[in-house]
Amino acid sequence: MTDGVETRRETEALAIRFVRVFEAIRKQFAEYQPERNRRVFKELNLNQIKALHLLKQRPGMVQKELAEALEVTPAAVSTAIRHLEKLHMIERQSDPADARHMRLFLAPDTAEMVSHMNDVWHQAIADLLGSLPVEEQRMIVEALERALANRDHSTSVEVDCD
Repeated sequence: MTDGVETRRETEALAIRFVRVFEAIRKQFAEYQPERNRRVFKELNLNQIKALHLLKQRPGMVQKELAEALEVTPAAVSTAIRHLEKLHMIERQSDPADARHMRLFLAPDTAEMVSHMNDVWHQAIADLLGSLPVEEQRMIVEALERALANRDHSTSVEVDCD
C-alpha cells in the first residue's frame, strides 16, 4: 500500500511541475504574438481559446453545441461567450430557422487572429522542443501521446495538428 501512496504523491508533485511548465509555454506563446493579440490573449483562459478554435472550424454553433464540444456546463459557456463578446471576438446571430437560437460566429478580425495563433503555437512548441536533442523530443511527445491514449477510454481524444 505504501508504494501506491508514494506513487500517487510523486504523480501529484509531477503534475504540479507539469502545470508550471505548461504555464511557461503559454507565456512564451503570448510573447510570440503581435502586440494587439498579446493584450487580448492575456484576457483569455484555455476554454475561451478552445471555443475560438471550435468556432473557426464550425461557424454557427449554438451555445449548447459549444458546451458539449468543450465538455463544460452551459453556464460556463455563457460566461465565456459574454467575455468574448465584450472583447469583440465573437458575434451572435439569430438562427433564421428558429429565432430562439442564437448562432455563434467569429468576428471578422478574429478568424485571422486564430489562424495566426495556430502558427505561433506551433512555432513556440517547436522552439521549446528544439532546445532538446531529437531523441528527447520524441520521448516527450510519445509519452504524452501514450498518456492521452491511456486516459479514460470512454472519452475520445482528438489531437488536432492544424
